[in-house]
Amino acid sequence: MICHMSSEHWNPDVQQRGVEFLALFGLEAGIQSRVIATNPVFTEEQQQSNPLLKKFSKGAKKGK
Repeated sequence: MICHMSSEHWNPDVQQRGVEFLALFGLEAGIQSRVIATNPVFTEEQQQSNPLLKKFSKGAKKGK
């Protein structure tokens, strides 16, 4: 699991997040599925105005 790998990461910030998620997942059965639930879909307007998605789109067109 990525949380186990992160809990031993050389970067202290990444390591801290890994330890926190491992502790959180150990609290209650089923909490992992609620924490890592599918995010809502972005609206069309959000998708069109997102600079990162635009950059991905340009990169995909170059690769064709």
